[in-house]
Formats: sequence, C-alpha cells, structure tokens
Amino acid sequence: MRTSAPSAAAPSAAAGGAPPPSRAAQRWRRWGWLMAAVWLVFLLNPLLPALRNPDRASGAVSVVAVVAFAALYLWSLAFRDRQRDAHGWALEQEPRVAWTTFAALVVLSALSFVGAGLDGAATFVFLAVYAIFALPRVAGVVISLAIVVGCLLVPLVAPRLGDLDSIALSTALAGTTIFGVTATARRGRQLAVAQQDLARLAVVEERGRVARDLHDLLGHSLTVVTLKAQLASRLLEADGADSRARAAAEMAEVERLSRDALADVRAALAGYREASLGTELAGARQALAAAGVTAHLPATVDAELPAELREVFAWTVREGVTNVIRHARASTCWVELSPTELVVSDDGRGRAEQVAGGVGGSGLAGLAERARRAGARVSTGRSSAGGFRLAVTSGAAAEDDDGAVGARARGGRP
Repeated sequence: MRTSAPSAAAPSAAAGGAPPPSRAAQRWRRWGWLMAAVWLVFLLNPLLPALRNPDRASGAVSVVAVVAFAALYLWSLAFRDRQRDAHGWALEQEPRVAWTTFAALVVLSALSFVGAGLDGAATFVFLAVYAIFALPRVAGVVISLAIVVGCLLVPLVAPRLGDLDSIALSTALAGTTIFGVTATARRGRQLAVAQQDLARLAVVEERGRVARDLHDLLGHSLTVVTLKAQLASRLLEADGADSRARAAAEMAEVERLSRDALADVRAALAGYREASLGTELAGARQALAAAGVTAHLPATVDAELPAELREVFAWTVREGVTNVIRHARASTCWVELSPTELVVSDDGRGRAEQVAGGVGGSGLAGLAERARRAGARVSTGRSSAGGFRLAVTSGAAAEDDDGAVGARARGGRP
C-alpha cells in the first residue's frame, strides 16, 4: 500500500485512533538501517577500481559517485521515518520523492562507470532493490526485469564490454527476495489495519449496546418516576392526613424505583443485565396504574415460551408500555402473549400520531436489533381499537403466518 502522508500526518493518524507502533516496528526504526547498510559492502566492486584508476580525475568522479550513491540509498531506505505510518511500515514512498530519488541513483550509477568501468554495473542490483522497495509495485517489477534482461543482452549486442551474467543473476535474486519481503510486509500492514477496523467496530457495537440498554432502562424507569412524583405533588396539595400518607408512599416508591434504575444501569454497563418477562409485566401493571391506564395483562408467563424469546419479549413489554404512557394518551392497554408472539396495543392516538410524537425513534430501532439477534421480527401498525400496535413475532411464526397475529394468551383481549 502507498504511504504518501508527510511527517505532520503522523500525529493526526494517531489521534484518529491508530495504535502506537509495535515493539517490532520500533526496533526496526532503530536498527533497520543495518539491513540496508550491510549490503553496501558490494559497492566495493566499483569503488576499489575507481580508487586504483590511473586517471585521477575520472577515478575521483566515480569515487564521489559511489559514495554519494551509497549515502542516498541508505538514507532513502533506512532513515526516511517521515514516510512511515503509525504501524511502522515504510513501503512505497511518496511518488514524487521516490521517483526523484530513483533518478538521482540512476545518474550516480552512470557516473560510477566513468572511473570504475564495467564494475559500475554492481550498482544495478541496488537500483533494482530500491525500485521494488520504494516505487509502486508494477513499476518496480518492470524496472528490475529490464535490468536483468539488459544485463543478459549486453554480451549479445556488445561482446567487447564483457559478461554481465553474474550481475543479472544477483539482480534477479535480490529483486525476488525483496519482492517477497515487501509482499509479506504489505500483508502484515493489511492485517494490522483490519485488526484496527475490527477493534473500532467492536467499540461502535458496544456503544450501541450501551445506548440501547440505557434508553430501555432509563426511559421506562424515569417515566414511572415522573408520574409518581406528579401524583405525590397533587396529593400534597390536597388536605387531609390520608393524602399526605399516600404522598409519602408515592415518594417512597419513587426512591425505590430510582434505586432499581441505578442498579439496572450499573448492571447494563457491566454487560450482565438480562430483562425478566415476569418482572417487566409486574412493573408494567404498576406503571399503567400510576398513569391511569386500564391494563389487561397476562396473569402468568407461559412455561412453553422459548428461552431465546423471553428476554426480547421482556424488552418489548418495557418499550411498548413506556410508549403507551408517554405518547398514546390511551385509556386502555393490552399485552397479549403466546409462545410465538407478544403484542402490546392501546386505544390511543394511533400509529401516525405516536410516531410523530417520537415512538419511531431509537427505542424501536434498538428493539428491532434485539429481536433480530433472537430470530424474531418487529412489526407495528394500527390496533383494532384504533390505537397503536407493537408486535414481536418469532421468525418461524412470521414465516408460517406471513406476519399474521399469533394465538392470543388467555386473559387477554378477545
């Protein structure tokens, strides 16, 4: 993968959530230059003939060219930390810099022939390595192949120049090795990026879970707390010891609900909270009574109800009853339960008015996500009493009945 960001981009990348460089990457930054420097010993092939050249001027040109070639090669591959990303990889460099550096290396390679003769061809191996390591992959491979083919064709075109088969072989071996190393490094970088993306997605998923739990927990609990506090306030305004006693009882209930809500939030944040259908039905009965809504609820939870549906049905009762209290302006609420379906309906304002009032927000979206994980489906519509109807149906029942209402529980609305 291409790394084109300048050094100033590194802090922003880290700020965007990129993990710090691994210990291996840090060691490579500190000692990786030795991997490039150790191979510079082969530049003695053109350097020594240049030093022994009787023509001091041409020899000096080649000596300077070889030394400059070694310095530029080492700096470009080992000390260009600005081209490394947060993972420590330094593969292809920024195109303009890489091509400029490669052009300079080609010029210095050509100058090495002035005083070193054909021994200057030793620089071809380094050109191929740099091309594969720093240039785009296709360009690097093409340049390396061109060098190998050129070295093999030289004896055919100009026999007097000598044999460059050893240079061709060295270039092919070095190019193949570096190609494999860079391919492995690219795969490592892709894996590191994929792991970072997975970690980010896990954080997003966990945030969504916490948001759904907090909405479902606090939305219902705070609604009931508000209703009971309002009732206690009205009772305190009335005269009589009985009213004050009832107000005190309501405030004690507010305190209990607040403590329960706090415990639920702590449990949800710890990731251990599971909703209980029986508990939610009992809480729904109390909440509806406090809101002045007549409740028709199942007296018991059917023992045949599948375990995987119990929790999502419990969340459905909480969400549906909360919406009835908040938005429906209903006088009656029905909760109907069967082994394959749970329905919460009312005789209030109806679906369009309730959705406009906020029913279609994050609560139903979170409930739909919970139902999907349990293999169930959420559906909404107008109830037979003219209000709102919320149903959660198991996947098998939804396929068999094509969305039809399941069997009603005993004690529910006919």
